[in-house]
Amino acid sequence: MSLQTRLMVLGTVLAVVGCASAQTRGGTDLHRPDFSKVASMKKGTVCSKTYLGIFKVGSELVSDAAKSAGIKTVELVEETHDGLPTIFETHCLVVYGQ
Repeated sequence: MSLQTRLMVLGTVLAVVGCASAQTRGGTDLHRPDFSKVASMKKGTVCSKTYLGIFKVGSELVSDAAKSAGIKTVELVEETHDGLPTIFETHCLVVYGQ
């Protein structure tokens, strides 16, 4: 197998793995959210960066975001993604609570 073929196979595998690595987070009641108090809540944020769908730097834990703002009770969680999936992506969690 030539080097070019191996690199093509590796690129395809990375693309598939990157697309298949989505995670689901639970625990927030989305049926009855109360956004009226968001302005008065504490806000904690954590972000991670992923390179080539393999190398990850940073945190994606709700507990780390809560600790960063001194939040004891998490009431709302927001999630953002930015960048090119599989190549370079920034993923942030923002938690609100008391």
